[in-house]
Amino acid sequence: MNDATKSGVDWASTTIGLTPKATNNEKLKVKLEEQKRVVAIKEKKKVDLEVLETKSQAIHCSATCKVSSLTFLVSFVYAFHTIVSRRPLWNNIMEYESDCSFPWLIMGDFNNVLNFDEKCNGADVTSYEVKDFENCCLNVGITDMRSIGCFYTWRNGTKWSKLDRAMVNDVWIQADFNSIADFLPSGCIFDHSPCIVSLFEHEENKRKPFRFFNMSSNHENFHDVVQNYWEKEIRGTKQFILCKKLHSLKGELRKFNEKHFSHISSRAKTATSVLKTVQLELQGDPLSIELQGKVASTRKIAMDLCEAKMNFYYQRAKREYLKNNDKCTKFFHSMVKRNTKRNFIATVSKGDGTYTSSLQEVANEFLHFYSDLLEKSVQGKLLMLTS
Repeated sequence: MNDATKSGVDWASTTIGLTPKATNNEKLKVKLEEQKRVVAIKEKKKVDLEVLETKSQAIHCSATCKVSSLTFLVSFVYAFHTIVSRRPLWNNIMEYESDCSFPWLIMGDFNNVLNFDEKCNGADVTSYEVKDFENCCLNVGITDMRSIGCFYTWRNGTKWSKLDRAMVNDVWIQADFNSIADFLPSGCIFDHSPCIVSLFEHEENKRKPFRFFNMSSNHENFHDVVQNYWEKEIRGTKQFILCKKLHSLKGELRKFNEKHFSHISSRAKTATSVLKTVQLELQGDPLSIELQGKVASTRKIAMDLCEAKMNFYYQRAKREYLKNNDKCTKFFHSMVKRNTKRNFIATVSKGDGTYTSSLQEVANEFLHFYSDLLEKSVQGKLLMLTS
């Protein structure tokens, strides 16, 4: 393990076993349906690995990195060789995802290509061959992790295919884990490429882009901060002056946000807890002027922080919606389903005042309503023309 990855966790997989990369490690051998198809090995100094569920084609584990204290799920896959026998694997992954709220890494030998261009030589890839795997990825919302190295991970003479993968779910992507999968050459013994997934590697001098938070504009000192920087004298063209002031203001707004709104969730929670404590103290001495003033000031702080927290999550949710609502992702399809259910008309009032929930009668009522409406509109226009 090189210096760049000593602060992280490396996971390696091969076609006969799936192992975290390590030396002199504690072995966890899991017997799957009376067949030792998958072996998991952990390095005790860097990761805590707990087996959650074992199946004939997968091991589902919970991993906690001791360096970063981050917890995520990792599933080691070794799929069967036929399309029908792999279907329990896809069902298991979809069932496991329904209760999964953690970042999730799925890696191993899937024994199935996902796209038509992932096979070289041999028989052409058919839609029947990729349909089950494709539907599983779409329903679960998993995509390939950023990878380097070999594209084709399995060879048999002159035939090449991409059967080994490292895939992550939407929560992993949103958590912005710094991870990459490296597919190495298969070597002289194996016909599959080993895959090493490096997690939590330290990157120095990684500067975060500037983000303006709407909650900052509600702070009482926000306008003074902007005005002080905006009134600075800068010489040059109007475009240069505007760019220079905006550039200078970014650093000050970043400091302003860190000072007043960093860790906004924990701040709001702490302020709410302090308010409850002071309110209980006031219950014991309701005539205390000091406690009354303390409750009023504490309530104002708690309300401001809770409002800022709400604005922060509202802005983040809106950003995610604008980013993902037009993409063919799990989020997009869930939005389509939600809008379809929201726009569905289950019951209408008929002309005689009764209600109906029959789909055919609902459709007929809409047809009759707009037919009468348009007919009356046309008759009105004809009367105006004849008069």
